[in-house]
Order: sequence, then structure tokens, then C-alpha cells
Amino acid sequence: MDMAGAMHRHIGSYSRGMRQRTKLAQAFAHDPELLILDEPFGGLDPIGRVRMTELLRNWLAPGKGLLLASHILHEVEAVTQSFLLICGGRLLASGSAEEVNMLLADVPNEMEIRCSDPTRLAHRLIEEDIVDSVRFACGGEILVLSTRSPATVYRQLPDWVDAAGIQIHELRSTDDSLQRLFNSLLQLHRGTL
Repeated sequence: MDMAGAMHRHIGSYSRGMRQRTKLAQAFAHDPELLILDEPFGGLDPIGRVRMTELLRNWLAPGKGLLLASHILHEVEAVTQSFLLICGGRLLASGSAEEVNMLLADVPNEMEIRCSDPTRLAHRLIEEDIVDSVRFACGGEILVLSTRSPATVYRQLPDWVDAAGIQIHELRSTDDSLQRLFNSLLQLHRGTL
């Protein structure tokens, strides 16, 4: 945990990040098969967060278990691709980010498409009536669309752009993260989506 240089100092003189690393060293010291960590990244500087991520990935590699509680979901994604989303004691979803995202294939989503002819592609998407809204960003170079059926867009987009001779340079979901996933699953669970 990179604490050897401070091992003779009184713990009360440590920074918050140093105290956090000391606590984590205690958790790892007896080489348990299962670690239960609550907000292990709290108080760590950016370098400490990267080292912690690497440490936890290495911990999981030989098949050991990790129960990690965190409200910073990108940190969870950096450690493992397999997770449970729990809220209020209820399991909302489990699996890889990709598997859980499949649950949301037909949940409203916003996408950005950088292509050779954003205007023509926007007209095609509007004609197909699968977008809720379309706007342009970056001086018209990027098409931003909102759709209630992203699965349909992903499935049909290759045929549309091929037929129109449009080249896709980049396609990404603007809210493609565990946080969006978690928020959407909560809305589905509550019946508000």
C-alpha cells in the first residue's frame, strides 16, 4: 500500500488518504478469500485510486471474492465487469455491464453520431420515425439523437448508412455508464420509466 516510508510515524499524523491505505492494508494482511470494502477509494488521491484499482483487479484474478460498496460507479466498472446493482435491499440487476445494458435496450437513450453526412442521416432517422428528437452539435458535425428504441437504431443503422453511402466515424451513447444504467433500473423498478 506504499506506506513503508511512513510506518514509524504516529497514525494520527497521517493524511486521510494515508489512513485509508493503512485500513486497506489491514484488510489485505491476513490474505482472506473474501474482502468486504465500503468506499475503498474515499480519501485517495488520483494516483492512489489508480493503484487501488490495480490492486483490486489483481486481488480478483486468482478467483478471490470482493464485495465492494461504492456510489462512484465508474470506480466499480474499473475494477470488475461483473457486478450487482442493489438499492434498498433489492437486487435491480446482475451480470456484466453489457448484459445489464441489454435489459435497457428499449429504454430511452441519447446517442451521438459523427458521420460523413449528418443532415442526410437525420432525415432518414426522422423518416423511420424511431427518434424522439434530433439536434446537431459541434457546428453540425455531430448528430445527437434521442430515441426510445436504441436497439432498433443499432440494428438498422448499418443498412441505412450503407444504402445512403454515409460513413460512420463514431457512434456512442452520451449516457453509456453504470450511473445511467443504475438510474434507469431504479426508474423501471419504481414504474416511473
